Amino acid sequence: PTLLTCGYVWGHGVAVVRVELGSSLEGPSGLMVGDVIMDIQGRAVNNMRDYKVVLAEVITRVQGGLCSEEELVQELRVTGGDKCCPGERRDSLCFVSSRTGQGDCLPVRTFISRTGGRTCDSWDPFDSQEDVCGEKSACMVPQFGDNTTKLVLVRRKEQKDFLFIGNPAEIYSHSEVTEFVPKYSFLPLYLPDMLVKLCNYVGSFSAALAVLNVVPSFLLDGQHMARVLVEMMLSRLTEPARAKVTLAVTGFGTALIFSNILLGLKSVLTSGPGSLVNF
Repeated sequence: PTLLTCGYVWGHGVAVVRVELGSSLEGPSGLMVGDVIMDIQGRAVNNMRDYKVVLAEVITRVQGGLCSEEELVQELRVTGGDKCCPGERRDSLCFVSSRTGQGDCLPVRTFISRTGGRTCDSWDPFDSQEDVCGEKSACMVPQFGDNTTKLVLVRRKEQKDFLFIGNPAEIYSHSEVTEFVPKYSFLPLYLPDMLVKLCNYVGSFSAALAVLNVVPSFLLDGQHMARVLVEMMLSRLTEPARAKVTLAVTGFGTALIFSNILLGLKSVLTSGPGSLVNF
């Protein structure tokens, strides 16, 4: 990664590389390729590890809320209809106060903007209301008909917040991100990950070849290493005897390599639904 510092930065958010066409992430205010995600649900996202950990917490935990004073709730409250939110207000959600348990219909984006996006987790029974949002504020939690649907706040660099309503797992499954954020718009987003993956493959392949090369087998350096070790450890034997021992060890190593190759080919050809044998 050090070689990429001239064109990329890391540790300051993750960049969106791909968004699946037709997914719930698309839309006028949806995620777009090139967006830089800075935090999710009020939790900082500095790298890929943070991104995965935060999303996992959002998926597994219950819905969090937003800290708000009662005066702001009264100012933004939407009234009308028998339900908490009128059916024609597509921009609003029903928020329940953790203090009073009362539901209020509030315009989502305006409410988040006025509260500054200060999140809270009212579900923790060990936290008092003062510990969660302060003495004068309450945690307003959006309500949905099932446990999988949640409101997720994604803060983007130099873009308005992405508000997602649905299963948070779709954010992970319908998009790809990278922790390498380009400094200039003309730089490709996928290049650093490709180079890192290539280096990992080259390193793994080189290490595998190094290990393979020490196996006592014909045409490999292990053959000569075995001969030297036999001469050192069995110096009391005659030269023909040492040659026979070296030949036996080298033959065993060669047979071991070929048996592993044959077993690997058999596994590729016969196992799995996509094998070359099962059409």
